[in-house]
Amino acid sequence: MQLIDHATLNELREALGDELDGIVKLYVDGLPEQSAHLVALLSAGDWVALRRTAHSLKGSSISMGAEQLGALAAQIEKLAATGLGSTELDTTVARVAALALETANAYVESGWVRT
Repeated sequence: MQLIDHATLNELREALGDELDGIVKLYVDGLPEQSAHLVALLSAGDWVALRRTAHSLKGSSISMGAEQLGALAAQIEKLAATGLGSTELDTTVARVAALALETANAYVESGWVRT
């Protein structure tokens, strides 16, 4: 599976035109902060905020064609909803942090974000 669904972005380009450039840049620029926030919330054991933040990341990622990242965020959302910490939750949050960086790089390398 690709990190970015280019068909989704092309559909957004048709609908939004050049406005998409700024939206993609905002999404990509926010990925490091969002993934760091997930790590901090996990460390704090704040399951409610972790679930909400994961839900937000899931929605924005799926909307922006980052389906793998969205799927992992959905896993965090589901696991955090139990209100319990687990090795699976720890691992999934770590995977999201790594995948967020890979995804951001993929947007730049594929030309969707200009640095």
